Amino acid sequence: MTNEEAAKRIKQGDKAAEVTLWQNVLGIIRIYAYRWCRAKAVLCARAGVTLEDLIQEGYFAMLEAVSAYDETKGYMFNTYIKYHLHNAFRGACGVRTSRRVILNEAASLDRQIKDSEDEKGTLYELIPDKHNSIEEAEERLYMEQLRADVRACVEELPEGERMAVNYYFYQGYNYAQMAAVLGCKPAKGRGIVNNAVRSMSRTERGKRLSQYIEHKNLKGL
Repeated sequence: MTNEEAAKRIKQGDKAAEVTLWQNVLGIIRIYAYRWCRAKAVLCARAGVTLEDLIQEGYFAMLEAVSAYDETKGYMFNTYIKYHLHNAFRGACGVRTSRRVILNEAASLDRQIKDSEDEKGTLYELIPDKHNSIEEAEERLYMEQLRADVRACVEELPEGERMAVNYYFYQGYNYAQMAAVLGCKPAKGRGIVNNAVRSMSRTERGKRLSQYIEHKNLKGL
C-alpha cells in the first residue's frame, strides 16, 4: 500500500492503514527529527525536548498531514508531510513564526509600498522571513542525506544493474542509449533498470527509502 493510498483509507476510517502509514513514514520522520535535534540542539535542550519526543510529535504531524492531504493535487504524501513536521517540531520547542505581528500593527503592515520600479507590495510581504532561509537550509541538508542514502543503495547493486541505474537516472540516458553502451537491446536495458529498482527496494536501507526508489523520483537525486 502506498502512502497516498494509506492516507486516503485513513480518512475513510481505516485504522489498519494508520498503522501501515506510520511504519512507512517513520524512517523519514526519524531523519527529520535527528536533523532538527542537531541543528537546534540548544533550543531542544532549553525546551527539554529529546529526539524521541520529536519522533512522537511526528506521529501527530502525520495525522495532521493526512487530514489536510489532497491526493487529487498530485503531491506525494512524503513531500507534503514535511511542512507538518516542521510545524510540529517548532511547536514542541516553543518556536513561533517570525511573521507573527501585534494586532495593532497590522494596518501599517498592510500598507502598499513600492520597493523598486518594478516591484511593489505590502510591507508585510516585503519583510524577509528568517524561517524561510532556515527551512531552505534544512531542506538542503535533508536532500543531501537522501541523495547519500540512495547512492548507497545503488552502490550495493551488482555491477550491471549499478551501471544501468547510473546511465539511466544519473546521466540521463534513454533506454536505447543505455542499451547501446551495455551491449543489449532497449527492452533488456529496461528490464535491468526495473530489476535494479526492485532489488534496491528489498534492501534494509531501501525499505526506509522505498517511496523514493521509483523511476519518477530517483531522477534528480
